[in-house]
Amino acid sequence: MHRNRLTRLTARRLQAFLCLCMLAFGCSVTHADTSFAKVIAPIIVKNCIACHGERTALGGYRMHTIEAMLRPGASGKLPIKTLDPTRSLVYQRMSHTNVTLRMPQGGDPLSAQDLSAVRLWILNGVSVEGMDVKGSLVKLLGSRTHAASPSAYSAPPPLSAVTFSPDSTRIATGGYREVLIWDRVTGHLVQRLSGLPDRIRAIVWHPDGKQIVVAGGIPGEYGEVAVADIAAGKRNRVLATMTDLATSVSFSPDATKVVMGCADASVACVNFSKGSILWTSKVHTDQITGVMFSSDSAFVASTGRDKVVKVYDAATGILFTTYNGHKRNNGEYRGQDPVFGILPVPNQPDFMTVGGGKWILRWNPEKAKSETGDAGDMETRFFTQGHTKYTKHDLLGDVLAVALVGEIAYCAGEAGTIMRVPLSSGKPAIIGQQKDWIFGLAASPDGNWLAAVGSLGTIQLIDIRGTAEYKSWIAAPVSPTRGPKPRSIQK
Repeated sequence: MHRNRLTRLTARRLQAFLCLCMLAFGCSVTHADTSFAKVIAPIIVKNCIACHGERTALGGYRMHTIEAMLRPGASGKLPIKTLDPTRSLVYQRMSHTNVTLRMPQGGDPLSAQDLSAVRLWILNGVSVEGMDVKGSLVKLLGSRTHAASPSAYSAPPPLSAVTFSPDSTRIATGGYREVLIWDRVTGHLVQRLSGLPDRIRAIVWHPDGKQIVVAGGIPGEYGEVAVADIAAGKRNRVLATMTDLATSVSFSPDATKVVMGCADASVACVNFSKGSILWTSKVHTDQITGVMFSSDSAFVASTGRDKVVKVYDAATGILFTTYNGHKRNNGEYRGQDPVFGILPVPNQPDFMTVGGGKWILRWNPEKAKSETGDAGDMETRFFTQGHTKYTKHDLLGDVLAVALVGEIAYCAGEAGTIMRVPLSSGKPAIIGQQKDWIFGLAASPDGNWLAAVGSLGTIQLIDIRGTAEYKSWIAAPVSPTRGPKPRSIQK
């Protein structure tokens, strides 16, 4: 007992001495300097989570929760030893002079201020101020304040998100921490919505025309689904934060709910007006690529790189069935392909999905459930009873985006080709071409226009009423002195 008391007294004296030394050298030592919530957790999330998170744990060590941070990795050494930063492996690696051993590996070293904060936090007793030790640090920290967007871009960013306004007169695309709104007729930039996540992966326009919901973030570090008010020109609230990039988002048919997918393989459903989480699910084994409500609002479906589509009861989030049509092993349509795009079939309970392979797949959740058997007979049952309708699209490479107007599907992907695909009768036909990958397609609500975006950072706008005329322009506020000039091309 006396020895423990002496050890604690010595530690407190050492801490006081070090604090006095820092004061003598002009360093401010306040509670805020070592606040876990305000200072330490943001440092960890920014610099460490990508390599030591829930899904990726280099060296067998994770830092996505407080509990995980205190647990040794593969080395067996204490990652954080209270009151002793010199014997804390985390601090040792953060402050190491050898660039190959210093963390974050391959990144910029921590600033002197951040390193000092981590050191003081350990010296002060590793306080976490009552925070949930099992909770995700990203979610515990809540939403972020994002840096301002550049006034002009030196180069257009690759684009994966595009949507039309409800009246079909405007087009929204992603930018650097913003959404850009374009006049469909002139191609002029008419508005910028600021305060949004770094990378915008998906955009949906609310039916009232006054709000836009975006999904984005930073891969491996942070995800956000946010609402931007068009009149205010900026983000006005955040529906959810995530532990990885938010990849997809969609409204329910009545626009009262929002479903969202994440690169951490999770799906969540939120009440749009209240912002409350209705349910979450994590049954995929790889990142989510798309989410969608069925037209009758009964189901939510999510597509993934794990080659399956998961179907949930829309009210409860309980898994209803798994659709395995993209990894069949029998017949003409065999393949093992990731799924990248999904749409509901209007006025039907069916879904339409695309990805790897040569086909657009249309299928029904109820029938898919009835066809799912045990491992021993699943393939045979699927082959003999399969209800899926397959339509060949004739595209080369993976299909990354799909749009639907009546009985005509439009597909595009890594080949840069935009294909018109009749679902009932007729042959596929090329209606557009870009020189690189196309990541996003959107059909206008009036059914007259198709917008395509991709790695070139341009909008290609196609009149699909029979003329197939198009125009394209750079979808960025490009600097007049740097980068390519904005252009309009009429075919």
